[in-house]
Amino acid sequence: MNKETQYIIKSFEATLSGQPWFGRAVYEILGEVDESKANTKPNGTEHSMIELLWHMNTWAEFTLGGLENRTVEQMKTIESSSQ
Repeated sequence: MNKETQYIIKSFEATLSGQPWFGRAVYEILGEVDESKANTKPNGTEHSMIELLWHMNTWAEFTLGGLENRTVEQMKTIESSSQ
């Protein structure tokens, strides 16, 4: 595994459950979320928590697909089947 791939993996791990550069880890924050509010849009216009999580997951899948040398068409197929 090359250094760039290792860096991406470590960055994902830090972001999700470690000590990311931006503050608290995603899983720690999610543990405090009231599930009944996950679809609520702050101020009625911003993205809801569930929309943000979907966005984060989509980009994680896209990154993983790139690391696995999947084509854009293969990634689109996976994307459309998850909706």
